[in-house]
Amino acid sequence: MFEILKESFSPISADKLVKEIGVNKTTVYRDLSLFLKKDFIEEADFGDGIKRYEIKGSKHHHHLICVQCKSVQDISFDENLEKEENNIKKYRNFQVLRHDLEFFGYCKNCTK
Repeated sequence: MFEILKESFSPISADKLVKEIGVNKTTVYRDLSLFLKKDFIEEADFGDGIKRYEIKGSKHHHHLICVQCKSVQDISFDENLEKEENNIKKYRNFQVLRHDLEFFGYCKNCTK
């Protein structure tokens, strides 16, 4: 399962992993839970009620999601977002544990 996540170009759902591997859902969810606990993977939420998973990379990133073909592209903001989180901590006395930021629209193939 880890290899499938590693080779995937975009976050993958547990249901898709079940189909790819051919094992039951309980096994997949148990392994995903372990991978999350060990900080090997991260969860992506595209607002549709389906959790998706991907290997945790060295760089934090967000996603561009096409509402038509459902393609997913990674996008990074690097320094600016990190500076903003530091400002939140300094000026608002709020410690950010995590954040989600996804962009929805049309990819270049679906633009009308």
